[in-house]
Amino acid sequence: MPLLLALFLLGLTLSASAADPVAKGELATVTFVEKLYQAHDSEKGPFADVTKGGLDKWFSPSLSAVLLKALTQSDEAIIDFDPLYYAQDFEIKGMKIVQEVNEDDAEASVLVSYRNFDKPTTLRLHLSNTEKGWRVTNVIYATSDLRTIVSE
Repeated sequence: MPLLLALFLLGLTLSASAADPVAKGELATVTFVEKLYQAHDSEKGPFADVTKGGLDKWFSPSLSAVLLKALTQSDEAIIDFDPLYYAQDFEIKGMKIVQEVNEDDAEASVLVSYRNFDKPTTLRLHLSNTEKGWRVTNVIYATSDLRTIVSE
């Protein structure tokens, strides 16, 4: 009987944690951004599948729409750099991803810091918690941001 009780309690614990593995809080935003960069670095990220569905997996609907338009409907390249590294060429070392701000589980800001060819770089990813989970609403660079660049 004690074994059955222990198994029952273990089952409740596992089902409760499996129901919402990374939906709220700092872990969710940092994990989302880590997965974004992992997918991007293995060439399975948002810019490997420049379709509405491919971009919607990582970006908010509004940013996804302007990215899709900029990447597919222009004769000239609007983005001549990697948007997740803000560089054309890169040799990334020492990447750190930390949550900066998390406001009421609806919006967050995550800092991505690294050294690119030994030059320190920090980007800020603004995130929004949508029905589909966290999505990037903008990438803020030192002197500009992704939404402004693709909207020009």
